Amino acid sequence: MVAFTDSFQSQGSEQASLLLIEDERSVMDLLVQILSNEYEIYIAPDCEAAAEILENEDIEVIICDRGLPGESGLDFLSRIRHEFPYIQRILLTGQRDVELAIRAINEGDVHRYLPKPADFSTVCEAISTGLEKRKKMLKETKVASEADALRKEIHSLPHTVRRLRALSMEGGRFMVRAMGLYLIGSIGFFLCGFCLVLALYLIKTVMGVDFLELNLEQLVGNFHDWAVGLAMK
Repeated sequence: MVAFTDSFQSQGSEQASLLLIEDERSVMDLLVQILSNEYEIYIAPDCEAAAEILENEDIEVIICDRGLPGESGLDFLSRIRHEFPYIQRILLTGQRDVELAIRAINEGDVHRYLPKPADFSTVCEAISTGLEKRKKMLKETKVASEADALRKEIHSLPHTVRRLRALSMEGGRFMVRAMGLYLIGSIGFFLCGFCLVLALYLIKTVMGVDFLELNLEQLVGNFHDWAVGLAMK
């Protein structure tokens, strides 16, 4: 049992990790032989041992035989599908299991099925497409997560920022009103001054009195003389 859960790894540091679940030692040895130079391999003879590996290792692809002792390989892959959604699942089946495997693919329980015995190129192609699918899923999830975080940040602006914006708008409206009042006052002041100058000019022309050169006593005397003269006429 201990030897059956060993990890096989070559010198590369960027290798994808595979979990092989197979109870037939000859099939397991063949898979390890053809895959260990390209991938980091973990092996297990049954679903119980495989579950323990999944809890402790970052597995990217699982190749699992359907006919395992205890829990079947298909049941195991269906069960872990939601717990490890990014792990790509490949099912090894006998000829009589093909229809069941196709249904499992259609229902999303497995990524691919490989009829036994599977040749080297078919196994490698299934693993490669599985890794590409996993990479795409992770990228889509990252983009969606970043978009969701940005959306939450936009919709959760601090109350103080919104309050400052409101105050800024209110201040702008106050400045517009103040400038309007100032403009109206300036025009009114100009009109009053103009009317006063015009009145002084008319008084000087009609009455001969220049208010700008008279003091109050002279102003009263001149008004009295003008009123008397007007009455006598």
